[in-house]
Amino acid sequence: MKQLMMDRFVSVDYEQHLYRLYHNCTQGSRAVEDYTDEFLWLAKRNSLNETQGQTVSRYVNGLTTSIQDRIGLQVFWDVHEAQNMAMKAQQLEKELKERETNRRNRAMAITIITRGRQQILLFLTRRRKRFSRPKGIIIKGRITEERAARTLT
Repeated sequence: MKQLMMDRFVSVDYEQHLYRLYHNCTQGSRAVEDYTDEFLWLAKRNSLNETQGQTVSRYVNGLTTSIQDRIGLQVFWDVHEAQNMAMKAQQLEKELKERETNRRNRAMAITIITRGRQQILLFLTRRRKRFSRPKGIIIKGRITEERAARTLT
């Protein structure tokens, strides 16, 4: 009965299609968990006689290059070990990206205005790509970049 259903409803090149999907399976912009689920499903559906090492190698090769670079020096014996390390690497990348974004958002724009004998140091703090209202500090004497930086800290 199963064979009749397969003959009637499944295309002739179904196995080739599954193998192509398995062979071209990559993480792309997906999360590691999603990629792993699809990879393991395709590996099971293809029922290939690959060794565990070949399967792990194919799995790691499908990860993004940044994650491959982070976990490349490790030796993995099964896909689940590689998945755990890939998830840690993905989390690390996410944290580093957040730190970089926070660092950029704290940048300041500095403007020096001279009015007569007074110099006013205006600085704008950045928050979410918009500058806040200017805040001024009146400083006596000549303002240099070094002095402005000391004043702001």
